[in-house]
Amino acid sequence: MQKSIIKERERRIAEARSLNLLSNTFMTVVLEDKLACQHVLRIVTRIEDLVVREVRTQYRISKIASHDAVLDVLAEDGIHVTYVNAEIEDGTEVSQLMKYFKTTDPEDMSQGELSKRIHFLKCEEGGLKVMCEMSEKWIEEGRAEGRAEGRAEGEERKAKEVVFSLADRGMSAENIADIVKMNIAIVEQWLEGRAAAR
Repeated sequence: MQKSIIKERERRIAEARSLNLLSNTFMTVVLEDKLACQHVLRIVTRIEDLVVREVRTQYRISKIASHDAVLDVLAEDGIHVTYVNAEIEDGTEVSQLMKYFKTTDPEDMSQGELSKRIHFLKCEEGGLKVMCEMSEKWIEEGRAEGRAEGRAEGEERKAKEVVFSLADRGMSAENIADIVKMNIAIVEQWLEGRAAAR
């Protein structure tokens, strides 16, 4: 048992060391550090004295009329919006930063506070602990998400069975929707899909 725990931890450490900043999950952990985030934003925005007051990772902006947006990082200093193309390699500070994003070599200290954060997370015991904890959290969240999706699919399958059974007994779509407390458009869609599949 002890060997399997050690082996699993070593696997997670190796996985953490292989991540780069193009990985959403790794970027989230790295840029939770205010100074590392500030370093990146100073280069990208070209505002040398930019001071980040607060950092929120995986920040959701809810929209009423359209889909939500989930930002990798919301950092507040004022109002600045910048887009970066990670493929440009023209020797500028931004392209050097993007090159670093791809490698995130923990021994490369060329990116100041960002490099220190990468080194901490990939090489130091405290950082490796953070990465292992995050890995466990992501795995558990994935399992929970999978269970929730499975439940939702199971509930939908049962609802379809009831809808089809009632339709087979000659009941109208309106009456079925009323009985099962569903939107009539969904009931009609399911019935049309079944008819087309026959």
